[in-house]
Amino acid sequence: MPGIFRFPGHIAPGSISDEAASTIDIFPTAIAVAGVSDPTIASKLPLDGKNILPLLIGRNQKSPHQLLLFFDSIYLHTARAGKWKLHVARWNIPRYTAASAQQKSVLIANPELYDMTTDAGEGYDLAADKQDVVMNIQAQIASALRSFPAEIQEANAALLKLGKL
Repeated sequence: MPGIFRFPGHIAPGSISDEAASTIDIFPTAIAVAGVSDPTIASKLPLDGKNILPLLIGRNQKSPHQLLLFFDSIYLHTARAGKWKLHVARWNIPRYTAASAQQKSVLIANPELYDMTTDAGEGYDLAADKQDVVMNIQAQIASALRSFPAEIQEANAALLKLGKL
């Protein structure tokens, strides 16, 4: 989803970036705008987001993220690495239905890979032709998950195993 930022005198009017960022980046960025150099000072909890102010003001052209993980509850469903988005799991039945008590997050037998620069609608799965990209992102996912609390690691144990292939 696009984002719009306005910061007169700092963000050039009409500037555009296709780099990936997330709402988790807003707090660390706001802390940086307020003049705090270390955002961890403002929170007693670890921050997943990154300061994207250098990206917004044009000082950096690349996102500070190597990998963005997207969870639904405690279950990882997709990951974004650069232009690539990999779907690794989904709910076995639609969300918010009468049967949602039986809902389970299940791994996708064949993960789906999309190039977000040319296919924002995620209509053309490229995984079969880009297995090296799929395996690379799976390894990055496993590495990132190892830094999460035990509850998250347990809920995503199968993804930790995939990263060891």
